[in-house]
Amino acid sequence: MLICVLDYGKILPNDSIIIPRIERITERMEIKIVFDEFDEAFEQNALVDCLNSTQDYFHFSVISFPLGMRGNTINVKAFYNEIEKYNFSDPLICLTMRRLNDNWFSHDSKGLSIISGYGYEVLGTEFSIRSFFVYQIAQSLIPIALGIDEYSLNDLCHEETRGCINDFCKNKTEIRHGIYRRSNFGQ
Repeated sequence: MLICVLDYGKILPNDSIIIPRIERITERMEIKIVFDEFDEAFEQNALVDCLNSTQDYFHFSVISFPLGMRGNTINVKAFYNEIEKYNFSDPLICLTMRRLNDNWFSHDSKGLSIISGYGYEVLGTEFSIRSFFVYQIAQSLIPIALGIDEYSLNDLCHEETRGCINDFCKNKTEIRHGIYRRSNFGQ
């Protein structure tokens, strides 16, 4: 069982992020990934290999699952209502290039996340779509590990953009600061 505690008092040097602290792990958490509407050029296995090779707390694997959604825009509420009917035993992350109806990049709710790459181009050319998805998946792991929805983390979010995973990013382009900061961590 994974026990994850939010350490509200811990602030990393030169950072503003409040991080989940892994207290004890007796088994890795299995997380399923569904790729929706990706062209063949997107290297799904490379993304999953990257996620699995950089940490030991979670194991990611790809499943084929027909989402049954039509059109260029996904209604987030309808998505959750549809997917929750299937009662997945493992957490599920759906990656899509379709737009979410509220124009956010992602949503998380009790073991179910949807992440949209729609509009990631506004971040600039220095970030690949894979870097974007890795960052968004890392962000979704906090509510997944804690078994909560994204709104339970509102107290951790802040309006000021600091390059922190808890930046609110009202302007979508602000997410680039967090991706850049994480991509250079430890270098």
